[in-house]
Amino acid sequence: MFSSSSSNLLRLIVFYIACTCLIATKPSLAKSLQSNSQPKPIPKKILVAGDSLSAGYGLNPKEGWVYLMQQRLTRLEPDAWEIINASISGETSGEGARKLPKLIEKHQPTLVVLGLGANDGLRGLSVNLMRNNLRTIIEAAHHNNAKVALLGIMLPPNYGPFYTEQFSAAFKQLAEQYKLPFVPFMLEPVATNLELMQEDELHPNAQAQPLILDHIWPTIAQTLGLELKTLDLGTDADTDNIAQSNKR
Repeated sequence: MFSSSSSNLLRLIVFYIACTCLIATKPSLAKSLQSNSQPKPIPKKILVAGDSLSAGYGLNPKEGWVYLMQQRLTRLEPDAWEIINASISGETSGEGARKLPKLIEKHQPTLVVLGLGANDGLRGLSVNLMRNNLRTIIEAAHHNNAKVALLGIMLPPNYGPFYTEQFSAAFKQLAEQYKLPFVPFMLEPVATNLELMQEDELHPNAQAQPLILDHIWPTIAQTLGLELKTLDLGTDADTDNIAQSNKR
C-alpha cells in the first residue's frame, strides 16, 4: 500500500506528464501561455505643451494634429508611444513655466514638444520675458532627461517689424542655445490660406491639421529616432475622414 504522501506525489507526477504532453502537442497553446506571462512594455511618453493651436481649439477631439500624431505613431510602433496633451487654449509662456516643470517631473516624458508663445505675441508681452519662460521649461525638461522639440510661431505684420522680428528671433535663439530640434513656424503650410482657417482667421480648421502634422513630423520623427523611411507614410486614415467631412 502507498502512503498518503506517496499517493499525492504520484498524482503530481502524472499531472505534470499530462500537461507536458498537452503543451507539446499544442504549440499554439505553449506560445499563448508564454505571451500571457510576459507583461506589455510600458510606452514611452511624449508631452505636448502648447496653447490653442495644439489643444485643438474649435475642433472635434479626433481632428487635431496631436491626435493625428498619436494615430500615426501607433501605426508605426503599436503600444510604443503615449502622447500626453497638456496644451491649454489661451496659455502663455508664463503660465506654462509655472505649471510644466511639475508635469514633466510627474510624467517623465521622453520628448517634450514645446509650442508656447503665440498668446504672448498676440498680447504684445515682453519678448525677453517669453524667452526666459521658455528657457525655464526647456531646462526643466533637460533636468528630467527629456528631449525638447521647439515649435516656433510668427506674428502678423500689423504688430510692427521690430516686435515681430524680435519675437521670431527668440525661438531661433533658444533652439541654437540648447541645440534643439526646431520648426521655425509651425503654421507655415496653412497660415496664409483662409480656406484652412476658422472664422476668426487665427486658428486652423480641421482640414489644416494633417498639413500641420506633416510639416512638423520630420522634426518629431528624427528626434524620436524613427527611421527616415517612416516619414513617407501616404495619407493617414484620419486625414481621409477629415477631408471627407470638409467636403460635405
